[in-house]
Amino acid sequence: SVHVNVLSRRMFATIRSLRRLRSVLPIPTKVMLAHSLILSILDYADASYLNLTEDQLNKLERLQNLAIRFIFG
Repeated sequence: SVHVNVLSRRMFATIRSLRRLRSVLPIPTKVMLAHSLILSILDYADASYLNLTEDQLNKLERLQNLAIRFIFG
């Protein structure tokens, strides 16, 4: 779906730009950044995810996992 591709690009670009900071930021700050900048993209219009295929859901889940790795990785 076009929506999933746009979300994926936005989330990945945000994660990629934040990765440079992950070694200098404390975990609470990384959690706040992940919630406000990354996961908010995923949460917006989440009711539209009901009709997604398994592959599309897996793609979004992998991006969510990247956000978690940004915090704790």
